[in-house]
Amino acid sequence: VYNYPAKRLHISGDLTLRITRHPLGNQPLTVQTAYLNWDLRGQHIDAELPTRLRWSDGQGGIQKLRWNLASGAIELEQGVFRVSSAVFQERTQPQREVDIRWDSATLRSDRSEVKGLRLKDGDTLATAERADVFDRRRYALATGKLRLEDPRVDLEGAKLEIWYGENQKRALLQNQVRMRIKPRDTQPPSEEETELEQAKRYPIDATCNEIEYFYRRKVAYLRGNINAVQQLP
Repeated sequence: VYNYPAKRLHISGDLTLRITRHPLGNQPLTVQTAYLNWDLRGQHIDAELPTRLRWSDGQGGIQKLRWNLASGAIELEQGVFRVSSAVFQERTQPQREVDIRWDSATLRSDRSEVKGLRLKDGDTLATAERADVFDRRRYALATGKLRLEDPRVDLEGAKLEIWYGENQKRALLQNQVRMRIKPRDTQPPSEEETELEQAKRYPIDATCNEIEYFYRRKVAYLRGNINAVQQLP
């Protein structure tokens, strides 16, 4: 249905839209929905019903989409996606699937903004109030209440910078940094174990000004006002 005075085109049915130029990669983005509103005067397309998205590195669903035809920006609300780890690692490394959820996101070719981010990569869960991704610079900045949990360590902070270029692979966590190092073995100690071996079964809580992590080499450095306490029984 075309509304001539408002310059709007309303399209309903089993719709499939292919976007060839978008911030998610070089391959076409396929959008499937039941209703589209094309504002010719405002130069944007809206999908206000649950919508499916697919592209070369992932797929998922959103509750609302707006594609700004003038700037190329894509706004997505309430996203639930499963993407390939190739999005943020070298293609030569073994690939796996990563689950990503967010409250709202604005995707651009040079800079994307995500709010209410929740990411699950295997046994690792990460959350952030806000994340800004500068893909051309291979750099990301997360702020607000940050938390990372995995089987070996829990981390909290207020600012996280990640450099994910091919020769960098570095993360820097700052501001109100807290860390809990979890024991490798949670089984009851045996009588043959030494005191040192038994001590390794209990977590260590630490605070510091910042943690710098080189995740290709799996090396971390704690700096500034370091305080560590082991939680012995």
